[in-house]
Parts: sequence; C-alpha cells; structure tokens
Amino acid sequence: MSLVRIALALSLVASLSFSPRAEAQPRGDTESLARAVGTFRAEAERRGLQDVAQSAAELERRAWRGGGRRGGAGRLQEAYRDLRRRTFANGARMDDVILDAWDVVAAEALAVFGPPTGPIVGPVPPGIPPVTPVPPQHATYRFDGAFESMAVAFEGDPAQLHAQCLQFVQSSRITHVDDVRLADGRNIHNSSSYWNADQLCSLAVLNARELWAMTPIAEGVVEDVPFRVAGDVRGLLTTYLPRLLAGNRWIDDVTVNGRAYHNSAGYWTPDQATQMILSQIGNTPTPVPPGPGPVPPPPSGRTWVAEGVIEGRAFRISAPIAQQIEPACQGFLQNQRVQVVRSITVNGRTYRQQGGAAWDVRGACQLVASQAVQQ
Repeated sequence: MSLVRIALALSLVASLSFSPRAEAQPRGDTESLARAVGTFRAEAERRGLQDVAQSAAELERRAWRGGGRRGGAGRLQEAYRDLRRRTFANGARMDDVILDAWDVVAAEALAVFGPPTGPIVGPVPPGIPPVTPVPPQHATYRFDGAFESMAVAFEGDPAQLHAQCLQFVQSSRITHVDDVRLADGRNIHNSSSYWNADQLCSLAVLNARELWAMTPIAEGVVEDVPFRVAGDVRGLLTTYLPRLLAGNRWIDDVTVNGRAYHNSAGYWTPDQATQMILSQIGNTPTPVPPGPGPVPPPPSGRTWVAEGVIEGRAFRISAPIAQQIEPACQGFLQNQRVQVVRSITVNGRTYRQQGGAAWDVRGACQLVASQAVQQ
C-alpha cells in the first residue's frame, strides 16, 4: 500500500471534526464502539504501534464506561480525537487489515457521536465547484449504485453530480473503496489499489444515466473500468476520464463502442488513453484556414474516414471533407507525443520504413490522409 493512498484514505476521516457545542449524551451504543476499538488496539499492538495502541486503550476504557457521567461525553470525544490524530500520524506504517479495523471504529464513532455539525474541511481536489442544489426539473444525470456496501445516489449536471459525490464521500467517512456496484448490477473491482475520492466520483459521472435520451453516446472499458456517457461526450471524457485513470501506468487495453484496442508497443498514459478514445468517437474537424489553392468542395453528406494503428496507437478520424483528415491526424499524434513514425496501418493496409528511416508527424499524416476512404 502506498503512502499517498494511506494518507488520502485516512485524511478523509481525519478531516472530519466535531464542532464545539454544549455537551450532549452519546447518541449510539458505546459498547459497540468499545469492541471495535478493542479490535483495532489489538492490531496496533501486533504491529508495534505503541502510541496508537495506548490511545486506543484509553478510548476503549472510556467507551466501556459509557458517556453518561458528568463530563463523560466530552472526554469520550476527546479520546476519539486523540486516537484519530495518532492513527493519521502513523498511516505509513499501516496495512489493509488495520485500516479495515479503523473503518469499523470510524463507523461506530459516527453512530455514537452523530454526523459533524460544522463545515467539512480537508483535502478537496482542485477545480471542483461548490455544491449547489439542483431543482429536479433541471437535473440531467443520475448515478445510482453502491460504494462497497453503502448505497449512493447523486443527481444533477456532471459538475454538480461530481461535487455532491465528493461531499458524500467525505461526510460518510469512507476511507478506502475498491468495489463499486453500478445501477445495472455490474460490480467493478479495483484490483491494483483503492480509488481516491476524485477517482471514485469521476467513475460515478462517467457511468451516470441521462434522464432523457440524448445523442451521441459513447461507451467502453479501460482496463476493466467501464464508462458510458451521453450528451457532451467529448467534454465529459476530456474532463473526467483522466481523473478516473490518474496514477495508472499500465493502460494497454481499451474498448470503445464495441471495438477492442491493445497497445502492443507499451502503455498509454491516462491522457493518451483519453485522446485515443476520443479519436474513436468522431472528431470535431479542425477548420481549414483560407489561403491560396483550390477551395475544398462542400460536404457531400458522406464522411471521409481513416482508421488504423500508428506506432501501436489505435486511431479513427472522420471528417466531412478529405482535407481535414491530415490536421486532425497531426493533432492526434501530438496528443500522443509521437514524433517519429516507422509503422502505419490505415484502412487495412500496412506501411513500414526500413532501416533507420522514419516519417515525421507531417509525413505520416499525409500518408494517412491519402488513404482515407469515403463512407
């Protein structure tokens, strides 16, 4: 388990603070909290985390006594806050087993103390807009499913849905999630790590259903993680897919609209995988600048298409006029950070440079454009 993942997981819990208020009786069963803390203490002792174990022992003792005595509720909360601080400080030394035990402690603490009454503070990914309630008649997307065993539902436009999800993840004290259930019953498992809050909520946006039929629709799978988007397909994929895939350095299998692609030459970065997917769902062609030479003929109602593989990177480019294929191809290769090309397959035909020869981006895209066919 990486230090970054542990720190993020624990920070979602550590970020929640109980607001100062008049002392109230505990709302839940403190004996259940005591049992959960006892299990956590035992795991801490096995790992030699003495300061965590000692703090847990103090919380366990107070939880068995309950919070009904004068001042008992305040001291119980203070003991929990101390344990939470020590757990966070030792996060780098913890593994999945002890973190699972901490999850139970956090859940029992929520039952005992209730949700926080003050504002939620802590790390929030940059660029996330504030949550704004959306009248139902204006909502366009909805995600129903479950994070681990906790049922969830979010509704709104994509940015609002994402923000609602982030707020839920932080307030519900979910620390590490590697299983998600979608509305259609599919279960998605992250076999390599846990999703952080931003990844989890990007997954929700990319699998939310539209509340009325919209076109176009793009769907597929990136390394066993599905997406299905409608409406502003390119905008949704560009914004949320790189965030969902952040940190994944082993992307070499992608399926887009029923077609599977494998990168046999290496791995795509999250941005490269996103650009490859965008190349499969049609292009917004780059306008041809005016200049000397013949004026391109007007669109005929049919589409010019070039598809294949360049240096192991699958592409599909479509445009209403043939002259727009080449600049679109150049943009694709630039996004893929390809500067030297030795192998091109386009519309079923393969071309290779021999010896040390190679095409530059312009030469490669001129070849691709020359092989475009009208459909």
